Amino acid sequence: MSQAGNYGQAETTVVVPANWRPPFALHFYVSADYVADDYRVPKGSLLGTECYIGHRFDQVLIDDKIVWQRDVGDRGPSSIAVNITPYVHPGDSFRLAIRVVDKVGTDVVLPRDFKLIGPVEAAEKPDDPRRFRTNVWVGRYRHS
Repeated sequence: MSQAGNYGQAETTVVVPANWRPPFALHFYVSADYVADDYRVPKGSLLGTECYIGHRFDQVLIDDKIVWQRDVGDRGPSSIAVNITPYVHPGDSFRLAIRVVDKVGTDVVLPRDFKLIGPVEAAEKPDDPRRFRTNVWVGRYRHS
């Protein structure tokens, strides 16, 4: 079960070259294998489905400040550009972190949550904790 505050993170220290001038942008791509939408498979269907919107988020942090975030279930564009000019300065270093965080645990049922496991109602026990797995990929764009 996911719990609020759980996260996975990768970070590095970045030095902005002293001769660079603003504006500064961070260009990257992000993709996840978890996609959620409001389509609800009808009861009795052979298909199972689940939706947890508002629980888990991708984030980019600069020196522990969130500068970008998106729900992992969002089907938004995978190519992202974030203006980081307010957070970095030529000649200075900063800590850049990529995080996947559970802001709301699956023990809390949000208004858009649903889960259906195939046509057999008994497949899901009422006391089973809700959980979902998410694999996230992040990469950088190399500009020439």
